[in-house]
Amino acid sequence: MNFSIKEKNETLRMLGVSLGCAEPELEALVESVLVECHKIASVRYVYGLFDIERVTENCITLKGSSFTLQGKDICEHLAGCDTCALMAVTLGAAVDAALLRYQRTDMTRAVVLDAAASVIADAAADECEEKILAQAKSLGKKITTRYSPGYGDFPIECQREFLNALNCGVRLGLTVTDSCMLLPSKSITACVGAG
Repeated sequence: MNFSIKEKNETLRMLGVSLGCAEPELEALVESVLVECHKIASVRYVYGLFDIERVTENCITLKGSSFTLQGKDICEHLAGCDTCALMAVTLGAAVDAALLRYQRTDMTRAVVLDAAASVIADAAADECEEKILAQAKSLGKKITTRYSPGYGDFPIECQREFLNALNCGVRLGLTVTDSCMLLPSKSITACVGAG
């Protein structure tokens, strides 16, 4: 078994199944899909810490980056912070390929894989956030929770600039479509404040 019970329970929860209420066949399918997803996923992440240079009512400028954080909500989220970590996480293209294949051949497995991949991506984001926390602690700082483009009035349209700030195309093979969707699709971008 190369998945955790937590991942299994979270996948079932994402599928709308209450803890302890899954049919044995569904439990077996979730377990099989989690094993497959861990086998094909290429979990990678990057992050960068940027000093907050200037804050206005709806804009935060990051020192050493041309990327600015726009929106009242992200400014409120980072209130009291002097540093902002940008992070990006991806499971890689093989998961997307498997999702497409199963959408044509086995829709049930596709739905379970979509849920399982989301759980694994979120766990990878947690791992990245732990590294940010460790670095912040070493500097005597505390961190905020993650806040992603598309939350509140933090525009999803900033994804391209966000990825460019971390050089994600080269470092992770992570890109963004014209409609601001991340590719590979099982990817996460987020900001974490520190101060």
